[in-house]
Amino acid sequence: MLPKRLLAAGIVATFLVVTPAVAQAAPRPVTATQAASQATYEQKLAVAIKFGRGDDFALIEKTDRDFVIAIWNHVKTDSDHLEVRAAAELAFSEDVESAAAYDFIVTGVFAAFDRDVARERQEAEAKRQSDLARSAAAAGIDVVADAALLNGSDADFVRLIWERLVDDAKWPKVKAAARAARDGSDEDRRVFIATGMADAARQDVDDRIAADDAKTEAEKAAERARAAKKLAANRIGMTVTDQLLGLPDRDFVTEVWNFAADGTEVQAAAVAAARSLDPAVWKAFIETGVHAAKDRDIAIALERAHQADRALALQIKAAATTNGDNNLAWWAAKALAGTPAELNDFVRAGQFDLDLATGFETADVQPTTPVSGSIDGVTTPTVAVASGAGHTGTSALVYSGADVNTLTSYAYLKSMTVSRIAVKPSTTLSYWIRPQSTATRPEVKTRNSTCVSIDLVFSDGSTLRDSGLTDQRGTRVHPAQQCSKIVADRWNQVVVPLGSLRDRQITTVVVGYDQPRNAGGFRGLIDDLTITDQPVEITDPGFEPVDYPLDAWRNDFNSDGWADVIARNPAGELKYYRGNGKGSWIDPSTNIQIGTGFQTYNHIFPVGDFTGDGVLDVAARNAAGELKLYRGNGRGGWSNGGSPNAIGVGWNSFTAVFSPGDFNGDGHTDVITRNAAGELLLYRGDGKGAWIDGSTNIKIGSGWNRFTLIFSPGDFTGDGFTDVIGRTSAGELHLYRGNGKGGWLNGTDPDVVGTSFNSFNQIFSPGDFTGDGFTDVIGRNAAGELKLYRGNGKGSWIDPSTNITIGTGWNQFNLIF
Repeated sequence: MLPKRLLAAGIVATFLVVTPAVAQAAPRPVTATQAASQATYEQKLAVAIKFGRGDDFALIEKTDRDFVIAIWNHVKTDSDHLEVRAAAELAFSEDVESAAAYDFIVTGVFAAFDRDVARERQEAEAKRQSDLARSAAAAGIDVVADAALLNGSDADFVRLIWERLVDDAKWPKVKAAARAARDGSDEDRRVFIATGMADAARQDVDDRIAADDAKTEAEKAAERARAAKKLAANRIGMTVTDQLLGLPDRDFVTEVWNFAADGTEVQAAAVAAARSLDPAVWKAFIETGVHAAKDRDIAIALERAHQADRALALQIKAAATTNGDNNLAWWAAKALAGTPAELNDFVRAGQFDLDLATGFETADVQPTTPVSGSIDGVTTPTVAVASGAGHTGTSALVYSGADVNTLTSYAYLKSMTVSRIAVKPSTTLSYWIRPQSTATRPEVKTRNSTCVSIDLVFSDGSTLRDSGLTDQRGTRVHPAQQCSKIVADRWNQVVVPLGSLRDRQITTVVVGYDQPRNAGGFRGLIDDLTITDQPVEITDPGFEPVDYPLDAWRNDFNSDGWADVIARNPAGELKYYRGNGKGSWIDPSTNIQIGTGFQTYNHIFPVGDFTGDGVLDVAARNAAGELKLYRGNGRGGWSNGGSPNAIGVGWNSFTAVFSPGDFNGDGHTDVITRNAAGELLLYRGDGKGAWIDGSTNIKIGSGWNRFTLIFSPGDFTGDGFTDVIGRTSAGELHLYRGNGKGGWLNGTDPDVVGTSFNSFNQIFSPGDFTGDGFTDVIGRNAAGELKLYRGNGKGSWIDPSTNITIGTGWNQFNLIF
């Protein structure tokens, strides 16, 4: 929170600004679900007139909620209507029409307006009291307070007094006191103005009189008496005249009695002195009594103001706690624990202009509970404070969840409701994040843990993630853009300048996870979160770029993150078996029929994401040589099942057709064919459901007619490039390692990775079937058994001598992929 100018000279009046609830803004016009009660035209007209918009008929005809938003937009930058702004933010915080908007229009806006007026009056009274105290202090050294002395801060007043006296030999003690106050605290300066300057001036006058050798003792006594009356009159703001200073002591005391406000300590002391018949009592009152009484009046006024400030801060804290605004509640508690000046600063202005800073320690701002948010494709998403090693301290905010969908996966969890945080040109978001890796937490995917960032929701309904803003490394602060841009198992600093979003109000702090590709768990820690207008030091030394891999390729037909298998029976029915990601099936006794009439095709094969929409597609070739594309919908069905797209003709000339995925490294799925001459030909997909050049293929091999079966296991070697396997008539499996550029690393000398595979009448790869991150191979033998060979991610097998039976009765199908 920025320090505010403190007009604390003498007496500072408190500002009884009662904020009934915490502001939480999200003004996105919504026309759904109308409230049971709608404000009348006349009621809205009364509000519009209050703000000088009585002729704005379009405003008056708005729905209640949109009307409140319009009033908020009208006052949001007006410092004279801070209470109206806060009340409006609370009224439209819900996304639908509600009673809150109606209540605001009918009564709430007028109450808030009155509070703003009361605050302005009290600010004016505080300024008047400050002017009186400063004028009295200045008069003590024969200075008439000008605008410069009256309108600055306490520090400005003290500095100006010191500068005016720096070469004046008449006021050495005042000059010394001013220097000490200038170099001291805010409280030192307040005391200097209220009492210290008058005390020092009295001493300087006494010293000058005592040092005047030209005067007799009687003359000195008379001069001291006259000076004492002048100081007393100045102290309480009486106009000093020769007539006043020439009055006998008791008459002077009576004049003070008549001047002093009823009920004050000065009046009471003057009455007591005037009633006495002892001249020593009158003299003591003039010299010290009036000053002591004025000090008591100041102390009483300050205590009353302090108690009123405490009552208001307690109301603000209670309302903030009820509404889940833990940041405002924290600032209120901090103000209540601070000095009277700090408390007054908070209730007067600070409550409307907050920062956020938390390390999630017990004494820090805590997240809002229960956690809620927008979630899709993620189970058990959680954000909670946990003890342990934070970036600093012993606590941090832990995020976690399980991604169960490779098509759409996000969890935007509302971690804090906040209010009164306005974005200024210098505002910066900063936090530290420590994603956890698979090595640290076996249940998570390292890449997934990095796809997290702090998101902010603003009062106009917009979000930080969609703003296009970047962090100090130039990376967009969208969770999906942060994937692999931060390093796992270390603390990463993220600093985001928000200045381009100035004038927006932050209403919600969100922990966001978002990425559409990888399934699996995610977990990490966030600490030292700040939103501040002060400079933020970047202390993270940075790091080398990282590239945590995506999940291994798999035939995931329903986007649950696990490899599936599809089979066709002689009747042309397509059956879909859902893998469980553990080397078996979700329900091995049940399959799902996803198509009929597929007996018209002599070959069917998966082509990965051929259309670029993120889901698995399937291609089929008919007897006429036409290639048809069936676009998956990511939910175990088709987007165009009744009308597949024709993507090729003349394909009946090929003796083998399959897709290796992205074979040339351009990010798009490709298809490889073998012709009768044994040549291997590459057709490059364009990522949009067609070809880069459909009339042209690229020859990538010859002599491939020696293989009785060819398929691709994806990246079988773990080098990031897709590979191809061919089976010879002798049953050997030969591995050709792709180079990621449309060619081979070992094209003339393939690796033998298996023997005796001629016992299988079908061999294919579903990708990573076991969930260990490595692609696997499945074969069907003559008995109809399905055998699983687990890849080791290094171009071989976890146990090359052993396979796992994962199904029987599969000889009912004439095609499996």
